Formats: sequence, C-alpha cells, structure tokens
Amino acid sequence: MKTDNEATYPDSLLLAMLPSAQQVVPLLIQLFQPKSVVDVGCGLGVWLSVFQKEGVSSVLGIDNPAYIDLNHLVIHPKDFLAHDLQQPLVIDRSYDLVMCLEVAEHLPVSQANTFVQSLTGLGEVVVFSAAIPHQGGIHHVNEQWASYWVSVFAKAHFTPVNCLKHRLWANDQVEHWYKQNLLVFVKNERLQRNAHLQHLKQSSLDTLQDVVHPQIWEQMIANKNAEISLLKEHITYLKQENTGIKNAFNNLMKGVKRKLPFVKHKK
Repeated sequence: MKTDNEATYPDSLLLAMLPSAQQVVPLLIQLFQPKSVVDVGCGLGVWLSVFQKEGVSSVLGIDNPAYIDLNHLVIHPKDFLAHDLQQPLVIDRSYDLVMCLEVAEHLPVSQANTFVQSLTGLGEVVVFSAAIPHQGGIHHVNEQWASYWVSVFAKAHFTPVNCLKHRLWANDQVEHWYKQNLLVFVKNERLQRNAHLQHLKQSSLDTLQDVVHPQIWEQMIANKNAEISLLKEHITYLKQENTGIKNAFNNLMKGVKRKLPFVKHKK
C-alpha cells in the first residue's frame, strides 16, 4: 500500500518482497490449500504473482491507485480492484485466503476496527502483518503490538493461529518484518469445525505474540544511535554558535560603553 509520502514502489522494495513471497507463499499453500486469494493493500501485486505461479488462478489485488503506478503491475489489470483502503470494503464473494501485509500501520487508529471488519468480510482465513511500535517506516501512524490486533480481530470473532513464526523465524530469505509480524486469523466457526486448523492452533505458539525479531531490534538500536549522534552534533553546533553570539555581544557592548560610558554591562 502506498501513502501520501510515497508515489511509486521503488525497485528495492520489490526486490525485498519477492524472495519473501517465494518462501512464504508455498508454505501458505501447504497449510491452507487456497484456490482463491485476495490481497488487500497489494501494491503492484508481487505476492499474488507468486500465488499464481504456484497454481492459484483466482486472485484479486486491492489498493489505492493514487499511490501506485498501474503500468508496473505484476498481475493482470483485471485482477486489480481500485479502492481507498481508508473506506469500508465490501465485495460480493468470499476468498479462501485473505492477505494483508504491512498495511494497517498506515491507517489511522480510528479506522482499525472498520479495516479489520473489511478484511474478515472477505474470507474466513486472514494472513495479517502490521508494524510493531518503533519498527519505523514511512507514514506509520498506527504501530501496534500483535496483541492489539488480536483484540481487534476478536471483535469480529476471529482467533489467532500463530503457525508461521516458528516456521519462518530463522529463514534468511524472508524479510525480518514478515518473520516477526505474520499472524493467521481464523473465523471461530471455521476453526471449530476444521480438524486441520484445530491441529495448527494446538501446535502454534499463541503465547508468543508480542515479540521482536533480533534483526528488527538491531535496526531499532541503530536508528536510535543515529538519532543520538545527530542530536549531539546539534548540541555541539549550538554551543559553538552560542559562544560566538556571546563573544559578539560582549564586543558590541564594549563598543557601546566606549561611546556611552554610563552604560554598564556585566559579562
């Protein structure tokens, strides 16, 4: 998904998405065997293109075309739906798998419940990820811990099935924000009647929701250290400027005193 500060997807971001998608998509197909997939906040459709290559023919990508160069779509235009993600989304069909990756943090907190309702209205299994606090990024206005999103999905009667983290955590070909943030949410009724999903739930790491991947942690520390270094540079500069201003003021007052001996000035 693109926001006000981003006009097009840079090649670097595409290169980051593709290897991750090539690793995660086969795993999702193995676990959930979807015949149809919708990606909300799909960007140029990189993840959906990998689903297609893996044999999923029915796909739909949804995003705001104001922030996407449609000439660079990697899926067919007929498989793309233009929609402002800050508005409720209703489609008259259901998908086997709903994808929404690193999108929700770009939307105001006031829209979180409505956005999740839109996602859960598209299908009974949602693969979701969103940036955690201090993860950093462009136009991140609602960075939240996973437990926050668990509570929002619970209002829509969806349960987390944390079956991806331990399968991806050490995979160097998957970007660290996906390894850290990916969660699966399943509609409660579907979970109760599906033995396979119940098994995934029982063997998942549901207690490990609010976690930080070491690579994210190191990047956060590096960012903070850079901010501290920049702050120190500003302080040094201001001290130097302050000394210069003070000296200039003292020289000015000396000149004034010479002209006007009755003027008193304390250094």
